Amino acid sequence: MRRRRRARRPGHRSGDGAGRHHRRRRPLRRFLYFSYRRFGRALSGAYKVVRCSRFSSWRRHDHRLLEITTVGAGGEPAWRQLPAQPAAFTCSCHGCTAAVNGVLHFLTGHPFAPTCRSHVACFDLESEEWKTTIEAPATEWPKEEERWEITIGELKGTLSMVETVRSLMDGTAYTNIWLLVDSEKSVWVKEYTIHMPRTVSLVEALEVLGDGTILLLSTFEMEGNSHLFERKKMRVLQLYGPSTRVCKDLMKMAEHRFCNKIALYTGSLLS
Repeated sequence: MRRRRRARRPGHRSGDGAGRHHRRRRPLRRFLYFSYRRFGRALSGAYKVVRCSRFSSWRRHDHRLLEITTVGAGGEPAWRQLPAQPAAFTCSCHGCTAAVNGVLHFLTGHPFAPTCRSHVACFDLESEEWKTTIEAPATEWPKEEERWEITIGELKGTLSMVETVRSLMDGTAYTNIWLLVDSEKSVWVKEYTIHMPRTVSLVEALEVLGDGTILLLSTFEMEGNSHLFERKKMRVLQLYGPSTRVCKDLMKMAEHRFCNKIALYTGSLLS
């Protein structure tokens, strides 16, 4: 059977390429990969919001945008673009960011990557510039059977880093609370070590009360309620007494889906 020849389009010529139709490349479309905002107060007293956005495409997702605006200064706030954040700046969790003494801190990279230690990127809200990166505390290298989780926050007027360590072999768990002493030299001091139940997965240190008691927000995995991919979790407000070394449950949050940020107010609600 004779194969039917395909009709050539007008203007098509073979050989020298003359008249050949070329398909124009479409411009690379980018879509918003994720975006989040963080609020802080500069040393001058101005309140500012930093917006971090990351754009992606089908080919790559390396375009980042950092913007800032001042609120409460009169008029409608306008976003101003800032220099790009460090390349390792990836985490957007509430427990991985903290505003302390006019500086926004961001936990960068994986907590214990094989090639480097954790770092904290520092953004000065007054000058609106990136400052010297702070290295994480020098801790023992995690064992293969250990699971580590890290959060940062403010405690005793300085930056704090909370390490939650759980052994998958013997079920022991504990929490280290570090306080930053010197940001220029990355000097930390281990202020507390708290022994925790084996079901703990994450601990945040919220505040040191007047009597020295520490207010904690602890996340526990609920036994006997395992999913195919993850276990249900319970978040509990706890009080830890450094003198007694005992944790007491203060209030349980909603199961599994409670992921909101907790803020503290130390003033009076009566005035």
